[in-house]
Amino acid sequence: MRIPGIRTYALASELLGKRVPEKIRVEFWKQLSLGQALSLIAQIITDIEVRSGMSDAPASEVDMRWTKQVANRNLRTHLEIASTYGVTLFAPQMLLLAAKEAMLHSPEGPPTDNVEGLDLLVICLLGIADDNDEGPKVASGATWGGMDVSLASELIANLHFNRTLWVGRQLVWFERTWFRSWPKRTKAAKTVGGEPHELFKEATGIELVDFAAVAFNLYAQAANRGYVRYPDEFFATLGLPAEAVEHFLAVTSCSASEMRRHIRDDHAAPRPSRFGFDTFRRFPLVRLESGELLMLSPNFVMQRALSETTFWDVRQYLRKVDAKREVAFHQCTKDILEYEAGAALRRIFFKKKLQVLDEGQLQKRLAAGRKSMPRMCDFAIRSGRTWLLVEVTDRAMPRPVVLASASATALDDELDKVLTARKAEQLISTIRLLEEETRLRRSQSDGRFTYIPLVLTGETGLPWTLPVQHRTRERLASLGHPEEFCSAVALITLKELIMLENAAALGHDTIDILRSWRLDNPSLPLDQHIHLQAIPLNSPVWERNRVSAVVRRFANRMGPSGLLKN
Repeated sequence: MRIPGIRTYALASELLGKRVPEKIRVEFWKQLSLGQALSLIAQIITDIEVRSGMSDAPASEVDMRWTKQVANRNLRTHLEIASTYGVTLFAPQMLLLAAKEAMLHSPEGPPTDNVEGLDLLVICLLGIADDNDEGPKVASGATWGGMDVSLASELIANLHFNRTLWVGRQLVWFERTWFRSWPKRTKAAKTVGGEPHELFKEATGIELVDFAAVAFNLYAQAANRGYVRYPDEFFATLGLPAEAVEHFLAVTSCSASEMRRHIRDDHAAPRPSRFGFDTFRRFPLVRLESGELLMLSPNFVMQRALSETTFWDVRQYLRKVDAKREVAFHQCTKDILEYEAGAALRRIFFKKKLQVLDEGQLQKRLAAGRKSMPRMCDFAIRSGRTWLLVEVTDRAMPRPVVLASASATALDDELDKVLTARKAEQLISTIRLLEEETRLRRSQSDGRFTYIPLVLTGETGLPWTLPVQHRTRERLASLGHPEEFCSAVALITLKELIMLENAAALGHDTIDILRSWRLDNPSLPLDQHIHLQAIPLNSPVWERNRVSAVVRRFANRMGPSGLLKN
């Protein structure tokens, strides 16, 4: 489906003058062995995800690299012309959909060490893109956020799927999350019975750093050498405990036949989603008929071993042995996002000597002596006549929203839980308390304060985009909230807050950036607004420096033939 504001992908109907329907693609897939099809797809995905990570225009550079290897001159010319118009020739979503089709239709067979079959793959990709461009086959007629609900749902799912992963950020998050004490010394932290990495060891019998080191080594091999296939002997060279490697492969890999079965089950669903890649995320390594393990996506490997996904390994164990500990663990992990948001805010405003008030400090300041404690947001920062208010939620989008299958009612329910219900009330309550404080101190002579109210989510939370912004204003207005609040409130991610931190380190005023965002580009995600201001979307220096320390932690666990020499 063509979505406004999203870079489009190449279609067979436009490049070749005709569509390539699935029944024709099936015949093409039958000419390409499964091992070779997956190997080509994995190489292109790897090129997109890691080998072009430092480029200013990675998508176009990957397109041109692979276009040059297309054998058919006419097809190659069409691709080269299309690339000049800014369309994406090799889109990750189309490549993963192609991997699904290959799983369904390609015969068993080994991969080669060349690009044999690339032309067939490209034609299938163009045909898949045409099918994807049709949008949902069932139109509901309902609207959400000022557009058809199916389009709104597709836009949200598309932005969620295409959220980029910088591996350095993932490594630092991994270290700060798993190898520090719980951020709050609460009753839950006592009940859970251990620090994060200790609980992983209890649940699996494996040191977490060894588990993660296997994943990072695979990523490093892909980034430095473009490797996507690994024989069993490779894992013996890592210098890591055999039981750690065995556990890693047990939870991240499956055989090609098992993968086929999973994909067939997905395909048999009444309305299979074009964003449904759970099986690939769960098993990013596929054991081919040749015996090699193929890494379909380096990012999926890193996310499986170094992201919030690993929390589930511990939660599933605790659920079996002690339900109270499982509940406590979940609460402790929820505290992490709030802690990291507060730490980032303090780093941002430290140089300006501005105080970041947390919820406890706000309660002391604004609610002292009250019989009942009013609702307040998690953080507040005053800069001149502006208050920046931040409320944090770690809520992840439910599956129907991720898969672009949510109804208008389901989208409303998700928006309420993330922003327009309780979170909005906490922000508005804080504004009222600050306004009351202003009146009591009789400082109206300085003029009114302005407020920038934000809800900060994790990377798996609802993204901020046009229909979300439109529906937010509608729902808040229907509840009688002031217009200035309805137009100012927005969602941001921790990743975007880290981008603001880098902008502040470069001398940009954080409040000015946020103010101009809410006035000039209110429906854009914050990172897009920052990009439009010609501010680098980089991590701050401290985070980039910390990456080296995390890599050294992995290297120190390996033998002399491990990470440093492979």
